[in-house]
Amino acid sequence: MTRYDLEHIKWLNDRINQKLERIYLLKQRALPSAIRYDKEKTSGATVFDPMAEIFAEIDEEERKVTKLIDQLHREKVQAIKEIRKLESRRERNILYLRYIALLSWDEVERYVNVKDKCSRMTMFRLHNQAVDKLGG
Repeated sequence: MTRYDLEHIKWLNDRINQKLERIYLLKQRALPSAIRYDKEKTSGATVFDPMAEIFAEIDEEERKVTKLIDQLHREKVQAIKEIRKLESRRERNILYLRYIALLSWDEVERYVNVKDKCSRMTMFRLHNQAVDKLGG
């Protein structure tokens, strides 16, 4: 488990969120014109060709998101296994908060009770030591 592997978890999470946002925007674009609302029933619009293209794109994006979510899950499970092997509880906590819970450094600081600049440097030193122990 390298630093790259740990950072890749965050990248995957960000990528999934980008894809979900794209799907949401595509649905917003497609649905108002693809569906007609009447008092008694909801029906499709009379012209489907442009909408079919958008729905195909939505389907493709959803498939990509599903694959990314599966990959994210596998990588997080592997990272958790590796992090649990560390002897130091503080090192485990720092890596878990940063790479599994995906917290910012400021949030990690709050959770590990960093109160001054010296403690922050200690936190980063512990982080780097832990990553090195996992394989760099």
